[in-house]
Amino acid sequence: MPETLDEPPAFAGENNCWLPRSNQSPGMARRLLAGLLAEIEGGHRFLDIGLLLVSELVTNAVVHATPREKLVWLSLDVDKDRLRIEVHDARADR
Repeated sequence: MPETLDEPPAFAGENNCWLPRSNQSPGMARRLLAGLLAEIEGGHRFLDIGLLLVSELVTNAVVHATPREKLVWLSLDVDKDRLRIEVHDARADR
């Protein structure tokens, strides 16, 4: 896992990106998700619940599980039938 984030978050291919351990990360994740859903036909169906879920998952990773100076991994996948939000923290004691 990268130690630092040198540039603002952007998708690193296949709708995946690293987010900093920051109070701003949930908002970044919401903006990334909203942009992705705007590009997908019918994506608006997932907007409200998706924004809530991505915010909660990233907030939990930032506040409770990611050590200082580490990053949070966000992966989004959407098609006409489903939205998948995956968040990984950098906690090593599992």
